[in-house]
Amino acid sequence: MDKKELEKIIVTAVAITIGLAAVAWREQIIDRQLAEKTIIGGEADEEGCLTAAGYGWCENKKKCLRVWEEECFSKEEIKDYLNEHLSELSPVKEVLGGKFYIYDIEMEKPNMAVIKYEDGHIDLKARVTVGMEKGEMLIGGWEMLDN
Repeated sequence: MDKKELEKIIVTAVAITIGLAAVAWREQIIDRQLAEKTIIGGEADEEGCLTAAGYGWCENKKKCLRVWEEECFSKEEIKDYLNEHLSELSPVKEVLGGKFYIYDIEMEKPNMAVIKYEDGHIDLKARVTVGMEKGEMLIGGWEMLDN
């Protein structure tokens, strides 16, 4: 084997080694990118929110959030929703033909409010918990309080 043939063999071997190293490096990058996209710790909902970590989709803000950490709905939106559904949500029913309405609302946490409401005859106070279901407001808890 002469010197030129030996050089060709060495150049070919180096080229093959570089090619194999490049393929392996590219596979590592792809594996790393896939690992970064993999959700660790639970299932995601249809919007991609990690439900096992308490995240839910907030349609108002168009993002995943935890309602006890960040409000999805403003105080006014909560008040409007409650006024619309107060008669069905309140464990105490209106009397003498009155219609419930909220006259005061105080947010204790992003997902918890103390409301004062009346129907013209009775005056009530309650603590309500605001949640989400499929991005929409849901009243998940109702605790009557002393006035």
